[in-house]
Amino acid sequence: MSVFGFDLGNRFPKFGYGDHMKKLASYRAVIPAFQEVSPHQLSAQSHLVEIGAIRTVVGADAVSYGARPTFQGADGHKWVHAKVFLFAALAELGLFGDVHIELLRTVTPDTQQPDQVTALKALEGAHSATVDGQEIRLVVSQVAVHDEGQPAWLVATNEQKWHYPAAMNGVLDLGGGTGIARLFSPTGAPMRQSQLILSGTFALAEKIQSYMAGPRCIPEIMDAIENGSFQVPSGREFKSIFDHCLPEWLADIRGEIRSRWSAFEGRYGQIVVVGGSAPLANTLIEENPRYLSLEDPQTVSLRGLLING
Repeated sequence: MSVFGFDLGNRFPKFGYGDHMKKLASYRAVIPAFQEVSPHQLSAQSHLVEIGAIRTVVGADAVSYGARPTFQGADGHKWVHAKVFLFAALAELGLFGDVHIELLRTVTPDTQQPDQVTALKALEGAHSATVDGQEIRLVVSQVAVHDEGQPAWLVATNEQKWHYPAAMNGVLDLGGGTGIARLFSPTGAPMRQSQLILSGTFALAEKIQSYMAGPRCIPEIMDAIENGSFQVPSGREFKSIFDHCLPEWLADIRGEIRSRWSAFEGRYGQIVVVGGSAPLANTLIEENPRYLSLEDPQTVSLRGLLING
């Protein structure tokens, strides 16, 4: 294939080519040698990836093997584990056997950080793995690494969302672990001094947890927010607590942007809100015309990576 989009995200890696786009939960668990595991024991959207002697369950079923969301992991950032997620992504798309990707486009929080870019550029070349019992022989000719927010800026530009396209405009990408806000020039160049690392839904879940009795269950709270049940597996329901904490969380984000971007005031136009947690910011968008929404905000970055692909 000519272009493959690969957005590792915080809680859900998104990936695809052409009109084929999918996602997986970001859980991954390395399986010890004594533990039996078979692809037939895994549910849909979970995969057993074997690279050499290392067996890894990727997807929701990894929770049963002690996994935490990758952004919470103690064994490296998400880009360190890009290869295992890429093989799981190919399996999720039904791509087995010989797979050739001419150009893999991906994103990272800051392309000026060599460790992030180096880890992702390591996907170039020939790799092999057994996924769900089937071999994948992968060749990636080139990896292009973009700053998070840049693909979303491109989508908004192509859809003519900006009221002031000749000015700087911004992207607020709200994820599970963190949010990133940055401004872009009229030609799409990131304004480095504008970059902000903001709280994601992890911080919102921590606020909610502080009002709840019982053991700590941050990942379960985040899952319940995402699926709209507002109830953790133990049966505790927290919708009223969520309704109390959400405005505080949004006010913190908006206040941080207003304060940190005060030097740019009068020089930028609007801010498009994207990412898996963007629907939680609907009131922010409704109350302030400076904030914009895009259709299916969780896949905006992936769609931007696939433009002209």
